[in-house]
Amino acid sequence: MCPLTRRNLLLGSSGLFLFGCGDSESYTAGKDYYPVTSQYIFHWGKNGSIVIDRDATNATYSIGGSTNELSWFETGVNAWANTLNEIGISVSFSTTSPDVKVYWLNSTQMLARAGSSYVLGQATTEKEIYMLKGEDQTTTTAVATHEFGHMLGVWSHSFDISDVMYPYLNSASLSNRDKRTLVDFLYELSPDFDLHDVAGPLVHSLTGISIPHYVSSLTTNGCQIGTSKG
Repeated sequence: MCPLTRRNLLLGSSGLFLFGCGDSESYTAGKDYYPVTSQYIFHWGKNGSIVIDRDATNATYSIGGSTNELSWFETGVNAWANTLNEIGISVSFSTTSPDVKVYWLNSTQMLARAGSSYVLGQATTEKEIYMLKGEDQTTTTAVATHEFGHMLGVWSHSFDISDVMYPYLNSASLSNRDKRTLVDFLYELSPDFDLHDVAGPLVHSLTGISIPHYVSSLTTNGCQIGTSKG
């Protein structure tokens, strides 16, 4: 396992994003792990809804999830329900006009997409979540909770292993810091990009600057994962 180091978000012309590991030694407990090191905020805004297709398929990812995997994924997402109620956001699951699409990948597909055999799940501001098939209930549920946390707008990682947003798999459930970072900090900020409106390439409405989509991964070993979206 690689040494735990303070995370960095690197923006480059190639669209390469590197998300580092947690570092509880240099980032003290109780301090919110937001804001991210990039200058842009992505979230859904208060008092709205998010529709999820938990079993999307396309020509590249056509295998879909099993009945159990879909149920476990839904349980993981719903771990955020009470927190989202505080900011007026509801979540539903439907194949009709979804805001978020979930794809189920085998290990070969995940390796090809993420460039690492250690990735269990991945989320992107293209409003897609990629889940590794064949994991057990505990792992699948935890990955779903973590990846949906990214989809809600927490595109950074926590430095504390007790948070579900720590960058690699652990036994944590949603902590108070996970919840309060979302409600008391992130959703008090106006997003640069409302995810309801994001489609295709990202162009900032005020600056006209094009930026790559964010990508963040949950791993089994805590090492940095680089994913090109150029």
